[in-house]
Amino acid sequence: MNKIEQIKDIIQRYDLTIKNRSRRIVYQRMYIFYKLYRLGFTLQEIGKIFNMNHSTILYGLKRHEMWCKKQDIIYLNTIVPLMNELEDDKAYEETLLIQLNKGRMIKTITITGIIDSKILDNLKEFMTMSEFCSNFIENVDKS
Repeated sequence: MNKIEQIKDIIQRYDLTIKNRSRRIVYQRMYIFYKLYRLGFTLQEIGKIFNMNHSTILYGLKRHEMWCKKQDIIYLNTIVPLMNELEDDKAYEETLLIQLNKGRMIKTITITGIIDSKILDNLKEFMTMSEFCSNFIENVDKS
């Protein structure tokens, strides 16, 4: 199944085309806007899929970017199921959430871009933030 078929299946299973303003549906819908736009769909084409105006799609794309930059935990946790379904085996093109356990505090960091699977293999569950950053930089330098 290719990415477009996966996305169509997700749109159907999660009822993302219904007229509903619940937070879960809105956030997941905006993430799908982003995925379709990245796959080369125009704003008008995405709008036809969801029966929305192209300006609504543009607004959703801007909100997705803003929430990812701000690392909005509610938004990111809402889209994680979709991200898991659409992930690539070789590299992650999307935002990857990594929870780093340090005592009782859980930190969530966001990495955007293509991430080599070797870097992800080196990532350990209880790695501190400084260990992760040095490991990430070290692996990037080797590339």
